[in-house]
Amino acid sequence: MRVLDPYTLEPRLATSQVKERLVTSDLAETSEEMERQQQLYFNWLHNYTDLDMSLATNGNYCVAVTGEVFRYMMDEAPDVTIGRMLMRAAIYARMSPDEKAELVERLQAIGYCTGFCGDGANDCGALRAADVGLSLSEAEASVAAPFTSHSTDIQCVLEVIREGRAALVTSFSCFKYMALYSIIQFTSVSMLYEFGGGLGDFQFLYIDLFIIVPLAIFMGRTPAFHRIMPKRPTANLMSKKVLTSLFGQIIINSSIQAIVFRLVKQSDHYSPPVREDPNDRDTLLIRSFENTALFLASSFQYILVACVFSIGPPYR
Repeated sequence: MRVLDPYTLEPRLATSQVKERLVTSDLAETSEEMERQQQLYFNWLHNYTDLDMSLATNGNYCVAVTGEVFRYMMDEAPDVTIGRMLMRAAIYARMSPDEKAELVERLQAIGYCTGFCGDGANDCGALRAADVGLSLSEAEASVAAPFTSHSTDIQCVLEVIREGRAALVTSFSCFKYMALYSIIQFTSVSMLYEFGGGLGDFQFLYIDLFIIVPLAIFMGRTPAFHRIMPKRPTANLMSKKVLTSLFGQIIINSSIQAIVFRLVKQSDHYSPPVREDPNDRDTLLIRSFENTALFLASSFQYILVACVFSIGPPYR
């Protein structure tokens, strides 16, 4: 129990002299018993808050709000106090359906990503307004909520968080893998174009059908991690973390292909590719040392990059 100022919601120590009075229409004996219980309560309240000096200095407290208090705060309190209440409140009781939806919208307005659990028709408005709505029944609430749990236990909220984070990290990993796959293949083809060469049709088919497709499928089926970590994964595709890993892998893999390409040409057994028809400049030179070396090197790079981007804990 914390004593808070009713207008600012700041902690307030109950050290002042308070005169308690009881007004009732009950019998004298009943009034005396109620007054005795009230006095015991006030004594406990004063003694408890007098000793709790760390509350005023550390601000380590939370509040419980009823529907009537919530309505009063929304109508009468300034925005600063409302924001403090939204950040400090841990329990909201006796809320009407409209007040539930308004609470969700207020939390979203101050930058919170909100989730809401409900099992009845009176929760439909809040379930629809929340970023993540989770219905605990298959009745009316399931129509408004994007997620429906087959059990009434709120443990399913943790499951939604785990799976959501894993799905977000997996989608980013697949995006980076597909982008890097294109860059690796583009680098190989660009180097072979130096002397009029290129990859053959069967080589393209082998890379796409037997390497990229299976790896992409298995990357997407990575299960969620069994624990929830305090730190959230990045939700911005253009974030520093995502771009750093992507461009870092581009530099590394392009450099490896360039080194392989030069080493092959400097080998003692190397012989330049020769066209069967010297006048035919439109046909690509498929059979060459450079083609074989870059094809094998890029095939291993596709597999290694998939392993690098298949991030494990703490989200998968």
